This record gives sequence, C-alpha cells and structure tokens, in this order.
Amino acid sequence: MQLTSAVNWSISDFALMGVLLFTAGLGCVLVARKIAPRRRLLVGAMISAVFVYVWAELADDVFTNLGS
Repeated sequence: MQLTSAVNWSISDFALMGVLLFTAGLGCVLVARKIAPRRRLLVGAMISAVFVYVWAELADDVFTNLGS
C-alpha cells in the first residue's frame, strides 16, 4: 500500500493474515512436540504447503476459480 495504490487492504485482510500465520506457527509447534524428530521436517513442509495454498486461494483464487 506504500508502493502502489493498486493494493487496498482493509483491517480484516491484516487480521486474517495474522490468524493464518498464528495457526500455521501454532500447528508447527504443537506437532513438533508430539512426533518423532525424524518426521518434523516432513510435517513442517506439509504445514507450509497448506499455508501457501490457503494464502494463494485467499489472495487471488490461484488454484480454483469459484468466483466466476
């Protein structure tokens, strides 16, 4: 929003991204406590992939086109 006027985020956009980041981080921490150390990297990668998927869908419907 500081570089261009094409992006106009509202407070709900910032709140949703905060919830998304908090959920992904909390998920990583909770799962890391419960599983064996050798599987932590795999689970972290899976949580990161889900985070990126949800982020892309919320941002611009990258993978699905439900709006049109």
